[in-house]
Amino acid sequence: MKFKNYRTEYIIIFLIVVIKAILHLIADSNSGFDGDEVLYIDAGKHLAMGYMEVPPMIGFLAWIQNLFPGLESKQTDEN
Repeated sequence: MKFKNYRTEYIIIFLIVVIKAILHLIADSNSGFDGDEVLYIDAGKHLAMGYMEVPPMIGFLAWIQNLFPGLESKQTDEN
C-alpha cells in the first residue's frame, strides 16, 4: 500500500484560505459598522442581565471589546 504525498494539496488549500482571508479583511476594512453591530457595541456600554433584542452574553462580549481602544465605533459617540 503506497501513501500519497499530500504536501502539495495542503499548500494549495492553505494558499486559497490565506487569499480568501485577505480578501475578506480588505472588504471588511471598507464597510464600517452596520446598525446591529452599533446596537451590540452600545449594549456593551450599558450592561444588564439581558435585553429584548439580544441575550446578555452579547453585551458582555461587547463590553470586553470596548476595553480595547480603536475597536469601538466612532458612530456610537454621536448618539
